[in-house]
Amino acid sequence: MYKALTILSISIFVTACRSVKDKANDAINKAGETAAQATSEFVKGVGKGIDEAFNDEVDFTALKDEGLQTGKIVIADSAGHANVLSVYFIFNKDFSKQIMVKVVDKNGLEYGRVTQQLTGKKGDAGFVDFYFGGRTSLESKSKFIFE
Repeated sequence: MYKALTILSISIFVTACRSVKDKANDAINKAGETAAQATSEFVKGVGKGIDEAFNDEVDFTALKDEGLQTGKIVIADSAGHANVLSVYFIFNKDFSKQIMVKVVDKNGLEYGRVTQQLTGKKGDAGFVDFYFGGRTSLESKSKFIFE
């Protein structure tokens, strides 16, 4: 009788442990799925935030009269630093000029500038990268001034 009771107790214990283990695995899997979904939504939100921030924070007026137009503007990484401004230019006229891009923070303080030759024929379009110094980390709330 004692053996039968011991075997029955062990069987119940093993079954209960297996049930707890299965429930724990399910909870871990659900948590992982939720975390992955939240991370995905966060990344989408960051990208959307950067796109929206550029809508009102790019001053391009100095070059519009010269036949330049911009499309999408993206902050990119270079060697682990967010210091590359990638601009899609549309050339409505032949253009060849040295241009400067300044970046100022939300308080109006300049913290980076770069000068680069920009050349294109009427009808050309494409991305041009502006590499700021390694210590410049472009912020999403910055203003970019093209001169």
